[in-house]
Amino acid sequence: MSLKSFKSDLLEKRVQIITTDMSGKVTASDDALIPLKKGSRLQDLDPFFEAIVPLLSADAQLLEFPCINLKSDEQEFVLDIELRYGDGELIAILYDFTEHYRRSHPVVQEKNENTILANQLLVEQAIANEKEALKNSFLSKLSHELRKPLGNMMGFVNLLQDSNLNYDQTEMLKIVRQTGLHLEELLNDLLDISKISEGTLHLKNVSFKMKDVTKHLHDMFSLKAKTKRIEFEINLRDNVPPILIGDPIRVKQILINLVDNAFKNTPKGKVLLDISVDYSRAKKVSLRFSVSDTGYGIKDAELSNIFDSYYQIDKLLSPTEGQGLGLKIVDDLVKLQKGKIKVKSKVGEGSQFEVSLPFEVPLREEKKPARKKAIDVDERIRVLCVDDAELDQMLIMKILINEGFISMDLALHGEMALQLIDLKTYDVILLDLDLPILNGIEFLKRLRSERKTKKVPVVVLTAMAGVEYQKEAEALGISAYLTKPYQPKELVKAIKAAFKER
Repeated sequence: MSLKSFKSDLLEKRVQIITTDMSGKVTASDDALIPLKKGSRLQDLDPFFEAIVPLLSADAQLLEFPCINLKSDEQEFVLDIELRYGDGELIAILYDFTEHYRRSHPVVQEKNENTILANQLLVEQAIANEKEALKNSFLSKLSHELRKPLGNMMGFVNLLQDSNLNYDQTEMLKIVRQTGLHLEELLNDLLDISKISEGTLHLKNVSFKMKDVTKHLHDMFSLKAKTKRIEFEINLRDNVPPILIGDPIRVKQILINLVDNAFKNTPKGKVLLDISVDYSRAKKVSLRFSVSDTGYGIKDAELSNIFDSYYQIDKLLSPTEGQGLGLKIVDDLVKLQKGKIKVKSKVGEGSQFEVSLPFEVPLREEKKPARKKAIDVDERIRVLCVDDAELDQMLIMKILINEGFISMDLALHGEMALQLIDLKTYDVILLDLDLPILNGIEFLKRLRSERKTKKVPVVVLTAMAGVEYQKEAEALGISAYLTKPYQPKELVKAIKAAFKER
């Protein structure tokens, strides 16, 4: 068979030509694919033609439609269809691509499914990012709103401690203080979880003494141990270096949460914190922190879930109170410091959490900087407090009055503060960032733009604990950034340091 005849034979089997009048009545058909009687209507072949035939006219002489499914006498076709207009008649050309479309359909389907899946993953990721951003924004705002009243409460509690109280009042005040410290730790945990997920929590690398950390833990949990009648012991081994380089705040946070978790799950018996050297070489040391208890214990099936967000173990096994955040923040902070954590537990006998953290050790004991001349108490430090909250103003005023060598003026917002600065000279400005009319950041910008006030020391006192707020304020040359609640001695220390910098 010649190539020409083969091609002609192939086309005859795969292409059908139909002519109709303008109404769609068949005038001729070669029936290569679908048999059609003369005089039958094209529209009867398939409803597809019902809508298409009226579209053809002298203005639209050619219409093309790929991949059209038609069924005739139980046989299905997948066709490319052309409809042409000419000399008062319609010409329908049917191209049979049934096998081609059927072979390519799985490939096309897979490609489409992959495209849909990829788009779905992108959409899901975008939704997850939006949810995470919303959660972090909510936690940041919640922290800010809670820190202000908590800061006032803790400030007045600290002032009360230094007043003349009888034994019962002192003991009750201790309970209030411990509760406030616990609330503060929960707020820090909430905020830090959002910071870690955003990648904005940065570790400090400073010198500190592990004895100071253990003293803080002893002070914080001794009352709880006494109240629950549980023995609480801290064993700081002799081989632990006296001075370490790392982030003491995060170390405290990890240990506070582990010890607090142990107390929650221990109705009687003992909670032990043991601190020892894991390994040591040159300037590097790894410490092992072991927190063990004689409490309820944890089922093997639940050990793998205890570090998940908001997870709490079986209430029937361990009827504890709590927020379910402590172990999550511990796990996050340990990983952030490139440490390791593991847990062993036996139901009815207790649990042991073991954390290993790396630190640096100074080769030589750091020399203490030479003491600067103390401030003469006769030289009164003139302070301007810029804060619109009455309780905050009262608290600051009482703290500074107790010092005796600090005088203070009040401004309710930034504009009022600028007016006072025009009239008087101040040694230190105490500034809340959340202010009406002119907020703290805008006030700082105005302050630094004037030659007269360009170098006036500013101590920020705020409930806005986010690192982004602190960086923005530090870029404008502040002396200190204290987050509410703060200790009275921290405020006095910051004012003195700022005064010396003048």
